[in-house]
This record gives sequence, C-alpha cells and structure tokens, in this order.
Amino acid sequence: FACLVAFPCTLAATLLKSFGTYNDLDLSDFALLAEGSSGAWSGFNFLVGFVIVFRTSQAYTRFWNALSDTHQMMAAWLEAASSIVAFSRSSPSDLLLVENWLHTVIRLFSLLSASALQELTDVTYHHTWGLPTLDASAIDPQSINTLD
Repeated sequence: FACLVAFPCTLAATLLKSFGTYNDLDLSDFALLAEGSSGAWSGFNFLVGFVIVFRTSQAYTRFWNALSDTHQMMAAWLEAASSIVAFSRSSPSDLLLVENWLHTVIRLFSLLSASALQELTDVTYHHTWGLPTLDASAIDPQSINTLD
C-alpha cells in the first residue's frame, strides 16, 4: 500500500524538478513555495511529522502489547500443562495408564500452542503451513476426529 501512495508523489516531484531545471519552470507561482507563506509550509510539515510519529508510536505499542499477550498465553498453557503433570504423577491409577494419558495431554497442548501461533502468522508472507508439534501422529484417531 505504501508504494501505491509513494510512487505517484515521487513521480510528481521528479517531473516538477526536471521541468524546473530544464524548462525554466517558475515554481514561485505555487502558493506554498512562495516566500511569504513559509508559515503555512512549516505548519504543514509539523502536522505531517506529528501524524507520522503518532501513528508509528501507536503501531509500536500495539505490536509490543500483542507480543506480550502471546507470551503470557504461552506461559499460562505451560503452567497448566506442568500442573497436570505434577498432579497426575500422584494418581493411584495404573502407571502405564497415567503415562499414556500424560503423553496424550502434552501432545494436545503442543497442538494447541502450534494452532494458536499458526493463527497469528502471516501465511502469505512466510509461505509456511503448520508448526512443529510433539509427535502428533501418536494421538489416536478418535481424539483427532474430536478436534476436527
């Protein structure tokens, strides 16, 4: 989008400069470039500069807020997975059953994280589909069908 805005302005500035240099075009006929209107020119420059700085500051703040929220989300999921593992270790159930359940839960957390981060990526820009997960092929087909 920026190129669509900047290219015509660049073309117009280049044409004006070349006409002024080679064809003796008198640019003082334009009101903003006349000697008596320097206040209008400096006011316009101040306004454009202020808008650019304000918009850049807003974009920068939004980026860091989104990044911080993403890290908090991932940290909360890691804490939840850690709690599940810690509480499941003391289960009176069969050890093999608990281990299988923990492996499935951790794989599901891995899929959850990967799918959330995939939603945040720009697929058209990065040309990647899917993020690495912890052995998702080991999840039984019934659980995968439930996720779909």
